[in-house]
Amino acid sequence: DEDCADSLLYYSIVDMAQAGGLGDITVKNAQLTSYSVSEHLTATYHADGDKVWVVAHRGNREAMCSFNASNEFEAFLISDTGINNNAVVSSSGIAVNHSYGQMKISPNGNKIAVSNIAHYFQPPHVEAVQLFDFDNSTGQVSNPIDLTSAFDSNTYGLEFSPNSDFLYVSKLFGNERIYQFDIQSNVEQTILNSLTKLGYVQTLDDAFFGMQLGPDGKIYLVNRSGTSLSVINYPNNPGIAADFKFLDLSLQGQPGGYGLPGYVQSYFESGILYDNGCVGEAIPFSILRIPGIDSIIWDFGDPNSGTANSSTLLEPTHVFSAQGTYTVNAQIQSNGITQNLTIEVDISLPNISSPNDMVNCSPNTLFDLTSQDNILLNGQNPSNYVIEYYNNQTDAENESSPIQNTNNFTSSGQTIYVRVNDVNSSCYIILSFDVIVESGPSIPQLQDIAKCDSTPFDSFSIFDLTQQETIILGGQPNIEVAYFISPQDAENQQNAISNPSAYNNLQNPQTVYIRVTNQNTSCFSISQFDIEVNQLDILDASYSLDGNYPFNLTEIEAQIFNGLEVNYYLTELDAQNETNEIVNAISFNDEDFTEIYIRATDANGCSEISLLQLLENPIEDNEIIIPEGISPNGDGLNDFFDLEQLVQSNGGGSLKIFNRYGRIVYEENNYTNQWYGQDLNGNRLRTGTYFYILSLN
Repeated sequence: DEDCADSLLYYSIVDMAQAGGLGDITVKNAQLTSYSVSEHLTATYHADGDKVWVVAHRGNREAMCSFNASNEFEAFLISDTGINNNAVVSSSGIAVNHSYGQMKISPNGNKIAVSNIAHYFQPPHVEAVQLFDFDNSTGQVSNPIDLTSAFDSNTYGLEFSPNSDFLYVSKLFGNERIYQFDIQSNVEQTILNSLTKLGYVQTLDDAFFGMQLGPDGKIYLVNRSGTSLSVINYPNNPGIAADFKFLDLSLQGQPGGYGLPGYVQSYFESGILYDNGCVGEAIPFSILRIPGIDSIIWDFGDPNSGTANSSTLLEPTHVFSAQGTYTVNAQIQSNGITQNLTIEVDISLPNISSPNDMVNCSPNTLFDLTSQDNILLNGQNPSNYVIEYYNNQTDAENESSPIQNTNNFTSSGQTIYVRVNDVNSSCYIILSFDVIVESGPSIPQLQDIAKCDSTPFDSFSIFDLTQQETIILGGQPNIEVAYFISPQDAENQQNAISNPSAYNNLQNPQTVYIRVTNQNTSCFSISQFDIEVNQLDILDASYSLDGNYPFNLTEIEAQIFNGLEVNYYLTELDAQNETNEIVNAISFNDEDFTEIYIRATDANGCSEISLLQLLENPIEDNEIIIPEGISPNGDGLNDFFDLEQLVQSNGGGSLKIFNRYGRIVYEENNYTNQWYGQDLNGNRLRTGTYFYILSLN
């Protein structure tokens, strides 16, 4: 009798890499158990989401169509290395004989349910509906809850809702065949009290067998002799809102048989579909296996995102504001019932420190970009990250054309983009830093420092070298200045002058080398200037001027070395003390003084005093005398260019006065003494040298 055939558990392996991708059987019908398992076989994912548990219920067969009862479960673990033949065995619940019925694991992998209708050929019959806890980490079955008392007989099919909150049980015969239990409490009596009968079956002769969740989140029920499937449309909803429909889906004239194909039950869990993402990434959300959604209110658990923290779209996206774990809630309306789904979303960002700008001092243009790696990882395991450097942001985003010679990169200065990929989370972060070829601080042209020493043959003095720093710094920040007596010391930053504000020169003249360093970049520049102790020794002991009063004392300056500043004094003591300087030097008219003193000073402040003798020439009667200068200051002396006597004795005349550029600034046809330093408009002209043409009649 084929109904009593051995129901041992076998497996085969199909290698899809065989037959050019069509697949081939590499292991066929390998025996896995020595016990009959009948129809009680199901599967779910391991807690790691990778391996799979295949779970069977033992049936002890002794002779043909003779089975002893058993309460033992076997859980076999399947991984990418194969099947572990050593089953995890659990003894729990009521012992049932090898017979008909379904066994299912909840989609979340935490519950397992078994229905049993005794083999109708072999009494004694053991009828039972049981609910257990399943540990999807260890494969252990425990904590039995007996629901058998809710039924009179004939229980066969069962299935969990996609959200694992409800258990559905079907009976083979009778008007009331579809039952719902709310199993959230995990308390036996509370679960029994939650029983809801979902509907009546019109055709009493038809028998319901297997139940199976579909990928659309609905539960489908097989009617053995019927050509349509019955449907529970909203199995996540409590009570009649689950909406059982009898024979609602046509099988196109084909009979339903005893059941639908079995699957890994984890495939059918309802929930929120999402991916753990990265900061700045738009994370899409959608709902899995909840049919007939009317509306959803989303709360992303991210109040820092403002109004974007909520949405009423069926499939929204959300950009989380920062790294962290967020609790996302979806309040769903389906067939008039509200259900809530909650998940935790991990938003990652590689824990990477910001890189530093890299500075090389010209002319060095080689950079070791990989020196940033330790800064970026800050002690983390380098094997957890992939670090690449790019010339621009676009390449970094697209992982295109990374820089190859990262430890010997040549650049005259640019922004570098570094992409750090977290190999564990697939998140990445792109940061930037600058590579800079820095010149040393600019140093303006420095002036030599000279001092005057009146002591003959003394060539040493104390210099304040720091007086150069006003010119050197020029508003440049973070500058350090040091002084040296040789270029080698300046280059190597050694033997710096310890007291530059009071430095005694070692030779005369002496070159001082100055090193100016940018404290932020350590780049430096070197320049130099000379220090010298000078003495002025170029004047003669005395000079003389021939002429008549008023004398133009400044004429003597043509005999003195150019570039000196010359001042005039009545006495030698005044010249020494620089007091009572002669103001009107171009028209000196004090005939009581035939000797005066000149003081000449060079750019270094060195001065020398010499005697100036005024030698008056006799004036002949017919001599023409023309003033050599005027000083129109209202003191009654030489206030006017007085030619009255000359022009009158020559029948009159005209005068034209030019500035140093040759432009006429004054003109008079009948001139006597009208010009006192004014221009054609009567405005005072600047003090200076002017030229004239005098035409006598």
